[in-house]
Amino acid sequence: MSISLIAVGDISFGDSPKCFGFGVKRVVEKKGADFIFEKIKGELNSDILFGNLEAVLSDEGLVPYDFHSDQMRGCVECVDALSRVGFNVLNIANNHMMQHGKAAFWDCIERLKRKNIAIVGLKGSGDYYTEPAILEIRGEKIGFLGYSFEDDNRLSRLADIDYANCTDPERICADVNRLRSEVDFVVVSLHWGLEFAVNPSANLIKIARKIVDAGSNIILGHHSHTVQCVEEYGGGVICYSLGNFVFDMTWNKLCQRSILVQFELQDKTVDKTYVYPVIINRCYQPELDADQSASFYLEKLNQMQLENFSTNRGNIEHENLIYYKTVAVQQLKDTFLSNLFLLATTVSKTPCRYLLGKLSYIAKKMFMFNGN
Repeated sequence: MSISLIAVGDISFGDSPKCFGFGVKRVVEKKGADFIFEKIKGELNSDILFGNLEAVLSDEGLVPYDFHSDQMRGCVECVDALSRVGFNVLNIANNHMMQHGKAAFWDCIERLKRKNIAIVGLKGSGDYYTEPAILEIRGEKIGFLGYSFEDDNRLSRLADIDYANCTDPERICADVNRLRSEVDFVVVSLHWGLEFAVNPSANLIKIARKIVDAGSNIILGHHSHTVQCVEEYGGGVICYSLGNFVFDMTWNKLCQRSILVQFELQDKTVDKTYVYPVIINRCYQPELDADQSASFYLEKLNQMQLENFSTNRGNIEHENLIYYKTVAVQQLKDTFLSNLFLLATTVSKTPCRYLLGKLSYIAKKMFMFNGN
């Protein structure tokens, strides 16, 4: 009997800076955390449910209504909601999980562990660069490793980071090789790439394939907030970016699209892979996208993206140069859209008690160029 693994992308129960005062956290406060999953919970039934937790769930150090203390921070009740809907593996190796300090970070980790949610991406000890998480299901062992290529520039030293911050594929491959001898399946979570990019770079494709060659069955990518291609390679499956799953980045339609990927694991291989398009609605709820089919995603993502960014073509450095110029244009577009959204909604949608902090954020962003 096969083992089912479902993977989704970025999960943030906190208000993002531009939606501070009317984002995901405020919906949770009004309607409860379970409300977020009402439209999708029927699709999440599986042996393993994986996601990337992008904002801490803790009240440690919280100053109510304070912009810097409150944004990108979810309510503690969201831990129970994640457990009830079926999440049993969460990656925490990303650049927002330690945004509110060590106390909030570790409080969140302990709350998740008490709900029997396996934590992926903690800084390792001994021979491992990251701490492996191993689940045993019907006699089969599935091992998870997690890394963030992104650090948190709010932290002054790399030593302050308690998640596995790593950009060295050799270290990742060494962990994969080591874990491969202990388990039947290896799944690697990677928080990487450029925000708002709709394609992986040639360099990331090269790294991902190297990690599969080292023994990984599945790679689960995230961080770009956009959906990128799903590639079958060397007996493994690479999801370059799963997109957002719970997020309030409503100004950019690309960031409202997501995918749910289901894997059937059998005989130490990925037997089948299914891709389901997801859309985030106006209430920040993920739901299956009835307007798009899985075949559309596979055709659009795999053919267009991987043909355009193939490591088998030409000079990788040249391809990367073209890639970075293309992404820079995409990021400028998002900056324009997000700033327009910020200005248009701050007074009209932000409750008065959050307004001062939001205006301070705008002043820094517009005039001092050092906003989040």
